[in-house]
Amino acid sequence: MCYINPKKCIICTRSCNSDEFKNVDNCTCESCKTKYNDSHCSRCNSQRCLQCDQGYYLDNNNKCTICPKGTYSNQGASSCITCPSGYYSNQGAASCTKCSTKYPNCKTCNNTQCIECETNYKLSDDKQKCEKRCPNKTIEIDAGGKKLCVTQYNMGDQPEFPLTGVSVVSVNSKCSGSACC
Repeated sequence: MCYINPKKCIICTRSCNSDEFKNVDNCTCESCKTKYNDSHCSRCNSQRCLQCDQGYYLDNNNKCTICPKGTYSNQGASSCITCPSGYYSNQGAASCTKCSTKYPNCKTCNNTQCIECETNYKLSDDKQKCEKRCPNKTIEIDAGGKKLCVTQYNMGDQPEFPLTGVSVVSVNSKCSGSACC
């Protein structure tokens, strides 16, 4: 192409990288990030930023804006996409991560905690993990810091199977220390 200059005709055949634009006045390649003072502008022309990096979107003012937590974007996006249920993302993410990756057996989460566990699991008190839930007709007891699931019987109930080496504790009896009355 021939660009008219008061002194001469300049033919610029230079090719620029995808994150640069061609300055036809002096036949140089200029960085989009520098030209628009935007470190996430990945493609531009001489007038404006045209495309942003992954995790950012091009807003109405032609500026690259970071995607908030719980959303993501691909390169060149004009908006952020909300993560589907069961997934989360950090700020500026290019994709969402499955909850169970960060919190095993977690069904729904956000960036800082599990909100709902999968079937047969319950949320820990600190909401950082899903613990195996005791099956029906059992209760959870704390046995020296270890949680156990035991079958619950009331006085007069007959166990359906022999309980070898297991103490049966009545729910309705009064106990003091380790002795039940």
